Amino acid sequence: SYNTIVDSEFKAGRRTLLLVEDNITMINFLLQKLSIVYNVFCARNGAEALKKLHEITVIPDLILSDVMMDKMDGFAFARKLAEQERYCHIPLIFLTAKSTQADKLKGLKLGAMDFISKPFSFEELSQKIETLLDNISKQQKAILSTSIAHLQTLKNLEVDGPPASPSKFEENCKLLQFTAREIEIARLIIKG
Repeated sequence: SYNTIVDSEFKAGRRTLLLVEDNITMINFLLQKLSIVYNVFCARNGAEALKKLHEITVIPDLILSDVMMDKMDGFAFARKLAEQERYCHIPLIFLTAKSTQADKLKGLKLGAMDFISKPFSFEELSQKIETLLDNISKQQKAILSTSIAHLQTLKNLEVDGPPASPSKFEENCKLLQFTAREIEIARLIIKG
C-alpha cells in the first residue's frame, strides 16, 4: 500500500544510509533517488530507527534524520544514538523545515554534521552526503595506516599469545578501537 515503506535491495560493496523521516512522500522520493547509489534503510521516527539499527546486520555509514517527528523526534533520537557505543560514531545529517539558529546549534551540539533545510534541492543533499562520506573514508584510511605503523613499531607484539590471556596485539587493537576487519588487516600486515 501507499503507506508502507520498503528498504532498498541490499547490495554488497555499497555504502549504507539510514533514512529517518515521517513523511511517506519524502521517504519514497529520497529512497528512489538515493538507492541508485546507496543501500537505504528507512524508519518513520526515532523509535523505529533505533529498532531498525538493532535489526539490520550492517552499521550505516550515515544517518539522515528529520527533526520534527512523532514518537521520537530527531534530537531525542540523536541523544539516544550518542548513548550507544555501537552507533555513537555514525555521522548524522538533519533534514528540517524549522531551522532557527537555536535549533541548528542544538543539533550541532548533539553531534550533527550538517543541517539541510526543507525544501532542499536533491543535488545539494546528494553532494553533502558524498562529501561527508568521502571525508570519513579518508579519515578512516589515515587512522588505519597510522595505527598499523604504530602496531608495527610495538616490539612486544605477540600475534599468537597464549590462548588463555588476550595477546598484547589484541589489547593494542582494543586500545585503538579497531573493527574486526581492521584487526584482521593489521594481523595480516604484521604476519607479512
